[in-house]
Amino acid sequence: VSHGRWGEELAQLVADKSKGKKTKQQKALDQLSTLAVRRKDINDTVFVASHEPYANNEQPGISKVTVLAQTHNSILVRIDATDFTDYAAVSFSKASDEHELGNGQVSMRFKNYAYLRITMDGEINGRGNLTGVRLPDVKGSLKLNSKEVSAKYDGDTLVYGDLLPITTAKKQDKTVHTLPVTVS
Repeated sequence: VSHGRWGEELAQLVADKSKGKKTKQQKALDQLSTLAVRRKDINDTVFVASHEPYANNEQPGISKVTVLAQTHNSILVRIDATDFTDYAAVSFSKASDEHELGNGQVSMRFKNYAYLRITMDGEINGRGNLTGVRLPDVKGSLKLNSKEVSAKYDGDTLVYGDLLPITTAKKQDKTVHTLPVTVS
């Protein structure tokens, strides 16, 4: 996830974090990453794009992008693909402000941005400033920024951190925006 960062600046941040060594997980995450872009100091305008290069006989893996929740200063989206499901949350306020967004099933509490990828084999990997999450219908342990964290299960729902009850988490209005992807 890129949040207000440009190419070389983002590459340097990744290089600094990994000290020049790319792990197997980083390679897999960076082959087909979700991109969320924001315009600094401008509120109530959201542009979310997913870029997936492919060539020849390959077919794109991303099938749908759905806005799960949105407030005047933050957004939570879900990206459905053949081999994974991504959740990306971005705030448009100060990086230190904490936000919690949810749609009645999925909830994320974060500062600045948070990103989760759930692979088909059940791995749950996150990056960013995720301080809480509620994910239904997943199995597996949760890793944040390459470190396993203590999460629990409430039935088939993974719960990490302190979250508001589902009924009080900020929800989007009743309109759900989806972007089905067609290949021609």
